[in-house]
Amino acid sequence: MVFLRPTLLRSSGHADKLSTQKYNNLRSLRTLDGKTRGQLPQNPHQLFDANSDGDQGLIDMRATEAAQQP
Repeated sequence: MVFLRPTLLRSSGHADKLSTQKYNNLRSLRTLDGKTRGQLPQNPHQLFDANSDGDQGLIDMRATEAAQQP
């Protein structure tokens, strides 16, 4: 079962703050051995956007979609 708890956000600034807080909470989770930290990048935009070197992000769904199109 999944229980959802809705949150009302009154502004885009509040939404951004809450999103960043939730992301940082996930990022700070430790693995079962308790020694290593999570593998999420420091900046959440790095997941999807190319970095300054032109390398793709860790998870870039656009790359696979472009390869499948004729």
